[in-house]
Amino acid sequence: MVLNHYPLLSSPDIKVLDRFSLLNDDNDLSISEDPATGLVPLWPLLQSLLNPTITNNRITTFPELTSLLDTISVTLHGTSHPAGDYGLLREAITSRFQGRDDGFFFFSHVWPRLVQLALQMPALFPRAGSPS
Repeated sequence: MVLNHYPLLSSPDIKVLDRFSLLNDDNDLSISEDPATGLVPLWPLLQSLLNPTITNNRITTFPELTSLLDTISVTLHGTSHPAGDYGLLREAITSRFQGRDDGFFFFSHVWPRLVQLALQMPALFPRAGSPS
């Protein structure tokens, strides 16, 4: 029996435009774009956005997080419109971690762990898809 799979973001079949020129020679990611379409695999782009060792940037505030989420949304959809309101996310984080230095615990402990797990997606799902 053959299972259909929903492609995960780590699938090499998901290709997007590198709108922000993230995959260049400066970050040691030698990914070339398709000369016919200008598209590149999404996963290396997400790695470059999420991995603080590549970007030399750690997310430590809500504005930085929303900027990152907007960049990911634009990369995926060409716009941040569908995901542009992060008020509920901020409210959820603030209420969940209330009394813990206004999100400091989230950005120092929870967010790095979420990123670490996300970056392990290819190892966790070697077929780059989830069963349908």
